[in-house]
Amino acid sequence: MGGGGETRGQPRNAFPVVVVVPIHPLGHPHHLSHTLPHSVSLSLFPPHATGDEDYDDEEEEEEDEEEEEDEEEAARAPPPPPPPPPPARPAAPGEPFLEGRPWAGLAAAPRPTALRAVAAIRAAAAATGKPYLSVAVIGPPGGGKTSLVNALVGEPIGQVSPLQSRPERPLMAARAVPALAPGDTPVTLTIMDTPAAMVGDAEWGPSLAATAAALAGAPGGVDALLWVDRADLARVDAADVQLAGAYARALGPEIWDKTVIVLTRARLDAPPPGVTPEAALAARGEAVRGALRKAGAGRGATLPVLLADTSSRCPTNEAGEPLLRDGAPWVPSLFEGLAAFAAAAPAPALRLCGGDRQAAVNAALGMGQDVAGRRSRRLVPLALALQAAAFLLAWPRLMEADGRTGTRWGPFDRSGVDDGDSPFIKKQKQQGGAVASKKKKRAAGGRG
Repeated sequence: MGGGGETRGQPRNAFPVVVVVPIHPLGHPHHLSHTLPHSVSLSLFPPHATGDEDYDDEEEEEEDEEEEEDEEEAARAPPPPPPPPPPARPAAPGEPFLEGRPWAGLAAAPRPTALRAVAAIRAAAAATGKPYLSVAVIGPPGGGKTSLVNALVGEPIGQVSPLQSRPERPLMAARAVPALAPGDTPVTLTIMDTPAAMVGDAEWGPSLAATAAALAGAPGGVDALLWVDRADLARVDAADVQLAGAYARALGPEIWDKTVIVLTRARLDAPPPGVTPEAALAARGEAVRGALRKAGAGRGATLPVLLADTSSRCPTNEAGEPLLRDGAPWVPSLFEGLAAFAAAAPAPALRLCGGDRQAAVNAALGMGQDVAGRRSRRLVPLALALQAAAFLLAWPRLMEADGRTGTRWGPFDRSGVDDGDSPFIKKQKQQGGAVASKKKKRAAGGRG
């Protein structure tokens, strides 16, 4: 086609030109991009314009076949990955950035779960404009708070025990979220496991005070408070309302604007008779939401419901992701729900820091002590003094009166005390002796 000399029918001033044609990475059917190398030498005139009568039609057929093959390869190629979310805003110059530990649990998680979780966390951080996604769990004892934290992090953050204990120190896990693309801003996920705020049917003041202090020091504020409760319970009782009110008094009524209800054991393999699992889950969510509204949550609080199942019997898919009843992997779904809630919540991140707020919490809770327990302990010396007075003063008089007058069982018989036996005991001994003598006589007669 192009050369250094003249060509028949071609003007003398024709000269070869080098045209650089980029090759599309996915092989889209742009002409010349499939059949030409990165740089080719082309004449200024097409073959039919140069008068070249040897234009070969076989080359066109080969090019058409190659284009069809490239189109088939492009159709078989996987779709391109979605664009990564915009990077989160880095920490302000005066704001210390809490860099989390490497997320070992994420590396061991199924790959689909890890990718969806990282994308959701980074999207939430980008929507809130800070390099954090901070979550804390609260709720009734035995609801599965620690199990949920361990499952979300993928590491044993807290110890799960069937027996209710009295931990007074919240546990916080800070993990560095991996980057999806080079140059992504560092983002940290913080999940806080709070201790039980009730022991039996009484509020446990030290736990509430410790929770308030820990939330006050959460980096960047708290984006979501997870009210964790079981989905397989039949009803909500007054203790749940009392606990929700205790949290509202200790942390402030604004916590309900950042509260998300999480129901654990959400597979409901044994729903109530005559009720579908979906209807039972919906009813349980409404019952928990109603209890929180009785404790002070206003109508402006959305209180969305998310589902989880931390049971070891939870089935998994081929990738190893634990599934809910509808077949959805609950771990990435919960992260995506939290990200959507943090991005759509109109209120800013919950911040309890501030001297007045913390001083009020400490004063209301007795500087971290159990107010009810402290008042009960004040009565212990008084109870001991009353017992000692009753024993030293009243007991001898009662014994003396009993010796004089007797009891309802009859008058006091001192004769049975002088010789060590009462008349009843003497009678029993006499009867026993008579029986023994008869047995001896019978034995002697039998031998005779």
